Amino acid sequence: CALPILIALLGSTVYYFLSETVYRTHFRLYLAFEAFGLRHALRRINSGLVVSFGTSVNVITLKACRGMGRRVVISERNNPARLIKLWEKLWHKYYKQADVVTANTQSALRDMRDFVDLDRLAFVPNPLTAPNGNGNGHGGNGHRGNGHHASPSASTPPFVLTVGRLVDDKAQDVLLDAFAQTGRS
Repeated sequence: CALPILIALLGSTVYYFLSETVYRTHFRLYLAFEAFGLRHALRRINSGLVVSFGTSVNVITLKACRGMGRRVVISERNNPARLIKLWEKLWHKYYKQADVVTANTQSALRDMRDFVDLDRLAFVPNPLTAPNGNGNGHGGNGHRGNGHHASPSASTPPFVLTVGRLVDDKAQDVLLDAFAQTGRS
């Protein structure tokens, strides 16, 4: 690997300073390129509202929509306390430009109060209502298509639905391990 050689030649302080500078420059170019592409696509769409989910996409969306006269609603789906400093700076710079900022936790909203006006923040929890939980084709709201309330069925085992990226933060491995421990398939 060339990394130890570069560190030996440059010294660790110089190496890390240069790598951080290159990263930040590359990252800014990446954001500018993505925002330019999104802005171009949005110009072709006749909509007064843009909705975005997720930290990086939110920043790109807000950057792209600047000066376009569109309402922008963003949804933060991450724990702000776990963001790296670079994202925290971008949050502070761009999130205050959104017309509405939603979050699925109260703690995320509390963290954003420092840089987003309180009247622009909204709590929108993850929606899940499945009182029957048996997957018999009834809607997730516990109602049959005919509008009658569905009764839970004792003969049908409950089911679990998980939606999330396959990244450490989502802990899908913990759910799989829990299933394995139940002995059910």
